[in-house]
Amino acid sequence: MSNPVEGGSVPRSSEADLGRLRIDRDPVRGPSVRRWLVIVVPILILAGAGLFLRARAGLLPGMRVRLLETAVVLRPAVASGGRDELTANGYVQARRSAAVSAEITGRLQRLLVEEGSRVERGELIAELASSDLRARVATAQSQIGVRTAAIEEARAERTDAENELGRQKTLLERGLGTQAAFDGAQARRDVIVARIATATEQLTAAHADLDLARAELAKAQIRAPFTGTVLRKNAEVGEMVSTVSLGGSGSRGAIVTIADLDSLDVEVDVNEAYIGRLKLGQPARVTTDAYPDTSFAARVRQIVPTSDRQKATVLVKAEILAPDSRLLPDMGAKVTFLAAGTTAAASVERRGPTLADNAIQHAGAETFVWLVGPEGRIERRTVELGAGVNGRVQVAKGLVGGETVAVRAARPLRDGLKVSLPESR
Repeated sequence: MSNPVEGGSVPRSSEADLGRLRIDRDPVRGPSVRRWLVIVVPILILAGAGLFLRARAGLLPGMRVRLLETAVVLRPAVASGGRDELTANGYVQARRSAAVSAEITGRLQRLLVEEGSRVERGELIAELASSDLRARVATAQSQIGVRTAAIEEARAERTDAENELGRQKTLLERGLGTQAAFDGAQARRDVIVARIATATEQLTAAHADLDLARAELAKAQIRAPFTGTVLRKNAEVGEMVSTVSLGGSGSRGAIVTIADLDSLDVEVDVNEAYIGRLKLGQPARVTTDAYPDTSFAARVRQIVPTSDRQKATVLVKAEILAPDSRLLPDMGAKVTFLAAGTTAAASVERRGPTLADNAIQHAGAETFVWLVGPEGRIERRTVELGAGVNGRVQVAKGLVGGETVAVRAARPLRDGLKVSLPESR
């Protein structure tokens, strides 16, 4: 047999086999790379499309939608309804206000109210630790039970003794009994009657002890002195409270402060040179620093009959005729006293805030505006509209005046979106 190598040639079948052993160095043509490209490329395309859509909607972190046009809500105009006499500044005060404290010293065990709680007269608002007082009440009640049982027993014995006394009297009258037996039955009856009298006195004393114990227990239960609202809590559970505050880490003097917010006055100092212009019942108009665009009808309730020699002023109290829930004690207020003959109702006649009608948005039955918040965030605010005139519409509810609302934006708006105001030209 001849060697094929020796002849200088290689068979074709051997060349084909060697060709299959070569390494494919083209990475693009590899099957694993193509598989990854099929997976990764669509993902990148979808991610890019998502980023593009979020950018158009202004949803990317830190992005702000530029507002093209905004409008300012105009504040309402107030009509005085009459000539103003004079104006004075002061503070809102509740006519009835009380710092409620305990009648005895003790540790606050329960506090049943919070700031803003509405309480009725006689309602339990706090309680001191009173286990010893409750024990005294229980002891007095048990003594009453013991004395009552003793009286009932003595009364039963008295009935038997009276029956025996009657029997001995009958025997004595018939000559069948003796005087000694009669006297003994009578003495026994008298002793029982004396026992009943003593037990009755003891029962009366036990009732007095019970009343005293209950009165002491009632002092540990703090109740509202009148119907009102809790303005502040002066003590917390676990603190010692007493009738006199020791200050610092000692006992608290008051537990809560309550005021009747249905009866509010505005106390102002009027220069004594102008006090002659005022009289009781004179109409007035009250505005507060918190709500400068809203007026409240009032009248002069009291002119304190003394003058402050240091300030040369007289204290005047103007009663708010229809207190509003927004009015709170110690709010700064201005009282405008009106000329005689002007009604307080006319003094508070006002027109609501107005807004350009192109800033009003509609979604079905809902009417709303895009309100620009202080931090540049959009808020969807539902509003109620009134009459419209000359391209403006009155806002009956939802706005007070002075707010900025969006009219047009570069992209669609949504609640909570960050926006940038249009550049001033």
